[in-house]
Amino acid sequence: MACYQQTQAKSSKNKNGGCGKLVPTGSGNKSLSGIMSEWKKQNRPGFHEYLDGYRSPTFPDILKAASHGEWPPNSEKAGKRHPHQWRISDKAMKQWAAKLGKAQAKIRSFQGRAFEELFDFFDEQARTVSGIGPLMVYDTALRIGANIGCFPKDWVYLHAHARIPGVRSDVPRIRKTELPEPFNELEMWEAYEIEDFLCVCQKQIKELKSRS
Repeated sequence: MACYQQTQAKSSKNKNGGCGKLVPTGSGNKSLSGIMSEWKKQNRPGFHEYLDGYRSPTFPDILKAASHGEWPPNSEKAGKRHPHQWRISDKAMKQWAAKLGKAQAKIRSFQGRAFEELFDFFDEQARTVSGIGPLMVYDTALRIGANIGCFPKDWVYLHAHARIPGVRSDVPRIRKTELPEPFNELEMWEAYEIEDFLCVCQKQIKELKSRS
């Protein structure tokens, strides 16, 4: 989702957005457990701070920001489009925002319910908006879910930027309990943390596969 990019190895708290890179720190990136450790140190604090930014503002403000692919309303980047959504056309974004705006009451009804229900609703809505794909659907659901208490728990959502070697590219989500080895090491993490880890560390994960 947020896919945080660490820009300085010395920083312990990453606040920079964008599906980016993990800073190499020697031998830490030579094993999955090492990469996990680096993500927890470099990216987890900023990732949770990012999600917290969607918790406190009013629901209408969150819906507006999330449906436009924007940073949290009260953040220093408020009103700016998140890097994940840079390639979406203005036309598609306006159509998406208008469609969700009309469904505000329905979206609020998912408060406290399973994230899968919220995601599936957005996924259905996206089928009629050209240019809105799986990543935007997931990001929208996660951002709004942070505001209404609706997070992924049992399922890890996959997309073009968050894949697991050995899992078919057409699989949209996988249960945490069914993660293949060695990725079952991630089972104790929150499902949305695993998605962000897979996104941020896609390069390191590919390198691990090539060495195996």
